[in-house]
Amino acid sequence: MQNLKRSMAYLAISMLSLSVYAEHEKQLPKSPKYVMLMRHAEKTAHKEEVHFEQWHLKNAQPLSTKGEERAEALTEFFTRDPEMLKYGSIFELFAPNPAKNYLEVRPIQTITPLSKKIHKKVQHPYDLGQEAKLVQYILNRHEYFGKTILICYEHKHIPVLANFFVAQTKSSGISIPQAWPFSDTSASEAEEIFDRIWVLEFDIETGRIVAFYNLPQRLMFGDATA
Repeated sequence: MQNLKRSMAYLAISMLSLSVYAEHEKQLPKSPKYVMLMRHAEKTAHKEEVHFEQWHLKNAQPLSTKGEERAEALTEFFTRDPEMLKYGSIFELFAPNPAKNYLEVRPIQTITPLSKKIHKKVQHPYDLGQEAKLVQYILNRHEYFGKTILICYEHKHIPVLANFFVAQTKSSGISIPQAWPFSDTSASEAEEIFDRIWVLEFDIETGRIVAFYNLPQRLMFGDATA
């Protein structure tokens, strides 16, 4: 009889432990909370020799004077603007690696002032064209779960990145523009647009994307207001 009581008590405790564990697992984040996608700032009209941090590029287009001004303004935008602060503090910064078919440092240049402000090094683990690997890397890093991630990128590849996030999280009902920054933007028009930011919002319990926002920066003269 005593053995039966002990067995029943052990079973009850085990079931309670499993229930608590299941509830704990349910509450743990399964993805970032927000992923922001942004184009680099304005570039020079012609290629030139570029020295930036550890990179020495003989034939590249760095940020123009206006691009450098935007890069500085983005620091305040992400750390002080109430409209952006509602998406949380940026936990990690990403840009494409300046190598192979993309020997440019513009994306890294664009977020370097911000990286210094928030004391976060710009991560560049993958080359342009390796968007699937970058997305997989971000989605599999537990330290990013529940956090806000910013990716500064080359504009033609931003829709590719966004769609990989949708595909790899098996999200549905999310409409991503098929071009930067809108589906109906012509290639020539897109070349001149540097003032927007895309935000993917995740349900951290399911790990799926639940909303997409296409936001204006409104930082410089001539920027879109909506």
